[in-house]
Amino acid sequence: MRKLTIALPLLAVTAALAACGEKQEPATTAPVTTQSTTSGGGGGGGQGGGQGPSPREQVTRAVEDVIGSGDVGAACVELVTAKYVKAAYGDEQGCKAAVSKQGSFDVAVSKVEIQGDAATAKAKPARGPNKGETITAKLVLQGDTWRVDSLRSNAPAGP
Repeated sequence: MRKLTIALPLLAVTAALAACGEKQEPATTAPVTTQSTTSGGGGGGGQGGGQGPSPREQVTRAVEDVIGSGDVGAACVELVTAKYVKAAYGDEQGCKAAVSKQGSFDVAVSKVEIQGDAATAKAKPARGPNKGETITAKLVLQGDTWRVDSLRSNAPAGP
């Protein structure tokens, strides 16, 4: 009986020490969402699982930054193709000169459509030379970056 008397307090102390410092909280896990870079018909959904912006968000940001950010790096190098720079400004220096003068302003982007490594979007600048016009942006995926390849305004030609 003596062994049992010693063992019971020892067992109680061991159980108390084992529970010491432990919190009984329900386990939580964040939902994991996967994104496809070839999501046709409007692009992917929202952001999920720490994967970064969806293709749709990347296209939207590229269009906003190229048209309205005033950031010469983004608008003349990082988020555009060489074809776009040549057609719109002649060269990178011409682009940088024009973009540095425009300042930044809001651009409403809508109707983003992604088909493989090509995308289109509609944009309406709040200020600038194309204020209020609907601009159609065409983008291409180069590496892992969506780049503006052309911009077309709906403004009528002429005076």
